[in-house]
Amino acid sequence: MNKRAILIASVGTSRAEALEVTTYKLKQEIQEQFPDVSCYVGFSSRSILMKMKEKGMECCGILEVLERMLEDGINEIVIQPTNLLGGLELSSLEQQIDTYKKSFDKISMGNPLLSSKEDYIRTLQ
Repeated sequence: MNKRAILIASVGTSRAEALEVTTYKLKQEIQEQFPDVSCYVGFSSRSILMKMKEKGMECCGILEVLERMLEDGINEIVIQPTNLLGGLELSSLEQQIDTYKKSFDKISMGNPLLSSKEDYIRTLQ
């Protein structure tokens, strides 16, 4: 039996109030829309993770979350980055995920918000 999960991959922020209305709000909405699918949050920026931990905020990096997913018996993952654009942070995320590709039956990854010319046009409209 397939055990599926969604991983929200966020760069992160050291402002707890900002997390509540962005990343954690998104997690809540995903859980409401897909109640039979586990939902996890992982943060990709090492410097922001350090700041979050210094402030006592509960947080996990992408690799930590992938390990937890394995422990939880997850075998299919959909990863949705919250990045607006591609770039260094997204490339780093992809590299981290690549190290786990053989550990899961299926890993799919969504695109950042602005991935194509059409995305820019729709956003401007």
